[in-house]
Amino acid sequence: MNAAIVQGLVAKGAARVLARNSLVLIVPAGSRLAIGQLDDLARSSVQRVAIGGPASVPAGRFAQRALEAAGVWAALQGRMVMTQNVRQALDHVARGEVDAGFVYATDAALIGDRVTVVLNVPTGTAIRYPIAPIQGSANRQDGARFVDHVLSPPGQTIRGRHGFEKP
Repeated sequence: MNAAIVQGLVAKGAARVLARNSLVLIVPAGSRLAIGQLDDLARSSVQRVAIGGPASVPAGRFAQRALEAAGVWAALQGRMVMTQNVRQALDHVARGEVDAGFVYATDAALIGDRVTVVLNVPTGTAIRYPIAPIQGSANRQDGARFVDHVLSPPGQTIRGRHGFEKP
C-alpha cells in the first residue's frame, strides 16, 4: 500500500485497515512436543522448523524478528526449512514433515484438524491488511463504495468467520 501511495495510485490518507491477523506457531496434530515459548524451539527435540523465507515472505520476516528477540534465531540455523510462502510451511507441518512451523492464524484455521496452534507469536508490529480505492480509476466511486461495504459490520462478520481480526 505504501508503494501505491508513493506512485500516486492511492490518495494519501485513503488507505484503511481492512483486517488484522496473528502469527502463530503450529505443530502437527497429535504432536507430543511441549512448546510454550519461542526458546523451546532451541531444544534438541525440535529438529525441523518451517518458516517462510524472510527475504520474500512477510510471515517469515515477522517470525525472524520474533526469534531474534527471543534469542534463538542463531540456534535454529540448520534446522529451519525455508519455504516460498506460508501455505507451504502449513503443508509441511500438516504432513508431519517438520516439528513446527510459523503461519498466520487464518492459515492454521484452514486445516485445524491436522495442526495444533501452540503459541501466539509476539510480532511487535501489528499484522494489518490495508484497503483503498484506486485514485485514477474510472470507477473510483464504486471502489469507495466497495471499501465501505467490506468495512461494514456484515463485511467484518464474514472476515471473522475466516479467522481475521477486526481492524
